[in-house]
Amino acid sequence: MKLKPHNLIKLCLISLGIILLATLIWYFTREKFYNYSVTSPELKLTDTTKKVLIVSGLYNIPGKHSPESYKKYVANWLPYIENAAVVFFADDYYYDYVKSIIPAEKMGKTIMLIKLPIEEFKTYKLYEAGFKDNFEKIKKVYDADYRKQMIWGEKINFMYEAYLLYPSADWIMWIDAGYFRDSELDPEIAKSFPKLENLEKLDKNKTHLVRLCTDDWLDKFREMVSAKSNPDNMLADKNIDYNSAYLAGGCIITYKSNLYDIWFLYYKYLQHFILNNREFLDDQMILGHIAFDNAHFGKFNLIKAPDDYKKDGWFYVKDLLTA
Repeated sequence: MKLKPHNLIKLCLISLGIILLATLIWYFTREKFYNYSVTSPELKLTDTTKKVLIVSGLYNIPGKHSPESYKKYVANWLPYIENAAVVFFADDYYYDYVKSIIPAEKMGKTIMLIKLPIEEFKTYKLYEAGFKDNFEKIKKVYDADYRKQMIWGEKINFMYEAYLLYPSADWIMWIDAGYFRDSELDPEIAKSFPKLENLEKLDKNKTHLVRLCTDDWLDKFREMVSAKSNPDNMLADKNIDYNSAYLAGGCIITYKSNLYDIWFLYYKYLQHFILNNREFLDDQMILGHIAFDNAHFGKFNLIKAPDDYKKDGWFYVKDLLTA
């Protein structure tokens, strides 16, 4: 059936209107999101001599380990570190405990504790701004603990916001609160984590992640991410589960000059995930899409433990940076 000219014009105008509306929604939610800050600029650490900033978070939701275990894990490293640290919390459950184990002379000087409810996360605000349908689906499909997705998804922003509070740092590191799980950890190891001279051996032009996959799997994932019917698309044609990509999210390292670029790319990709109705499970999915994409592959160093490494490769960076 041939459309009459006036019907064809009407159809084109409707299509243009839909495209314009979608573009306006994306633009204004993007602006609201990128201008939103989770922390107060008045918060500052008084000792500005540290060149390494360690960032972490403790949230009282069901996780891989019990709350009591996480208390033990964080007690293995946070009281002893000699670098600067910013740790985020939702409420008093972990906050009061952690505050009690940190030496008084470090509080406010080299260590800052910040209460930040999940509802105040940038990642959460992004979903609230205009993508509630996707958000509600995540809550239903991945049980009540969509909060895990929010916490995992906020790691890059935790790093960015912490750096804004401590801009004298050269290196910014995220480590999971449970990264030091050794039952009888020598405090000297935590004190020397990470050694600045070891960090300085890393490429300052890259963001460093641990990969657990083989070289063959790495090539396969790069092919999967590059499978785009339109090369201008940011995302591959099919959603890829990066829980199988073997990127370890327990430790993320970047130099100060890269942080904004990685932060911006991360949330740009996350917005495309939502706009294309892709399910977002964790930071590894987004980082994997960026790191394995040929357009950004050079921005990342994917660290792999040697074949003769006897421990879980997930913890390799701890040994690499304290050796």
